[in-house]
This record gives sequence, structure tokens and C-alpha cells, in this order.
Amino acid sequence: MFAAFAEFEHGIRKERQIEGIARARIEGKYQGRKPKLSAEQQAELLRRFNAHENRSELARQFGIDRATVHRYCNAVT
Repeated sequence: MFAAFAEFEHGIRKERQIEGIARARIEGKYQGRKPKLSAEQQAELLRRFNAHENRSELARQFGIDRATVHRYCNAVT
């Protein structure tokens, strides 16, 4: 009984959250996470990635995860 009520309440709360986020986006208050790297850093990362530098070393030097290196570079290419 309590589980069903909790699930119902969770659904209502989730709907309100989605509506609130949509309203905040329209008002320009909710823009999501800021990028880890600036545009210049992204260009440098891509240049070095295309030059076949070690991905782990690039991640260490830019202070990001190796998966983030691939995400940035694969989004452009």
C-alpha cells in the first residue's frame, strides 16, 4: 500500500520537476552544465588528437577524463 502511494507521489514530483526545468529554460535560467574546456582548448585538443597523441596523456594534460577526450573529438569529426 505504502509502496504504491510512494510510487504515485514520485511520478507527480518528477512531472513537476520536468515542467519547472522547461519553464526555467524558456526564461533562460537553466542552461545545463558548462563545458570543461574553452573553445581554444577544444581546438588544441582536437588538433593534438588528430596528430595521434596519446589519449591518456591528453586527458591528464587537459584535466579531463579519457572518455571526455573522445566525446569532444568525436562530436567534431
